[in-house]
Amino acid sequence: MAADPAAFDPDNARALMTVTGGRTVYELRGISRLPLNLME
Repeated sequence: MAADPAAFDPDNARALMTVTGGRTVYELRGISRLPLNLME
């Protein structure tokens, strides 16, 4: 069975999968990590 990516520690995800991996964990938890100035 696969692990739930949203349950990963964001710092560990960032260490294993770069900054994008850490941001992805936050996004899966429903916490937006996209800066608002990019959403024009």
